[in-house]
Amino acid sequence: AGLIKQGDRGTYYDRFRSRIMFPIMDSAGRVVAFSGRVIGAAANDEVNAKYLNSPETPLFDKGKILYGYHKAKQHIRKYDFSILVEGQMDLVLSHQAGFPNTVAVSGTGLTDDHLLLLDRLSKKLVTAFDADSAGVASTGRAAGLALRRMMDMKVVRVPFGKDPADCIKENPDLWKQAVRSAVPVVDFYLRLVLDEHREKDSRDERALVLAVRDRVLPFVARITSGVEQAHFVRVIANNLSLSEDSIWQDVRAVSRTIEHTPVAIKTSTSMPPVAPEQPAYSRRRELERLLAGFLFWQEGSENRSIDEAHIADIAQTFAIELTPIISQSLGDRSALSFQAEIAYGEEKEVVELFRILVRDVAREHVREDRAQVAQALRRAEYDHDEQRTTTLLTEFQELSKRLEILDRS
Repeated sequence: AGLIKQGDRGTYYDRFRSRIMFPIMDSAGRVVAFSGRVIGAAANDEVNAKYLNSPETPLFDKGKILYGYHKAKQHIRKYDFSILVEGQMDLVLSHQAGFPNTVAVSGTGLTDDHLLLLDRLSKKLVTAFDADSAGVASTGRAAGLALRRMMDMKVVRVPFGKDPADCIKENPDLWKQAVRSAVPVVDFYLRLVLDEHREKDSRDERALVLAVRDRVLPFVARITSGVEQAHFVRVIANNLSLSEDSIWQDVRAVSRTIEHTPVAIKTSTSMPPVAPEQPAYSRRRELERLLAGFLFWQEGSENRSIDEAHIADIAQTFAIELTPIISQSLGDRSALSFQAEIAYGEEKEVVELFRILVRDVAREHVREDRAQVAQALRRAEYDHDEQRTTTLLTEFQELSKRLEILDRS
């Protein structure tokens, strides 16, 4: 009943005329709202919004629903990466071009809740926003959230300088090549800054260095992997003909700025922003809550899909203690159980799903340990402490081997 209601500018029915209608579904494939995309002559009228969604309801929160997620989730798991676009037409045509692992935001900016839906399926994210200034800005905001979640984000440089839908309509093969050629977000912004500098035909090398510092290094500073950071520092140094030490100095300065700047994670539009005094986001804690929700859901289910023996065996295989994870989440038991039922209720391979959840938690434990060692290693190298550097390097390598084993499991 909330989908069509009387408003200040007439009924929603009047406003949805001259639009293609798309049903918006939740993760279980149930219709919760509609979205209209303007077409025909109405598209040339600046008064008409390009997309118009149903009003938000308890079932429809734009900040928590990704268009096409119910169809894409199995393919995201299969191909181990997701493609994120801005509009429904982009999504529909991307699916038709052979990428069923594509999802779209629905009339809002990307939120941390959106990334949580994708992160639980794959750590790898490819964004393909419009090739205009707004699209570039959206890419930057997405990168900030994705790197905070320690996701591996790449960016598609859309050919023709258009949106993905226009690109696919002109030449689907170019779209396929663009997706396959997606680059890490640091490379994307570095290329962007270098291209802008060349277009201006500027000889002001200082302006170029400052642009890289302000627009590229913040993304390098947010990367938790010491190996990846070192790679991008080397790439940037080579492009600017500067020493790696000078780049590292600025990366550390930017890191300190980020650490002392309160960050409010953008969540759903109906929720208040996270207050600065809240503890920093922890991917480990988020994964542990997902795992706890799964266990709560199975415990309360009349027809359990996994027995206690399987649970104990899988937890032991990955050396994960379930009791403290469950204890920390008891206060949100009902909510976490409900979320798990919605997300996994139609899954057939429940035992395998549980194994993946436990593996992801184990992998995050190792990642956190390795990130701490990497930070200590950079400090030891900076202080020229050779003995401590050797010890930490050995520890880092051992943790990396464990992580490789978990990645293959």
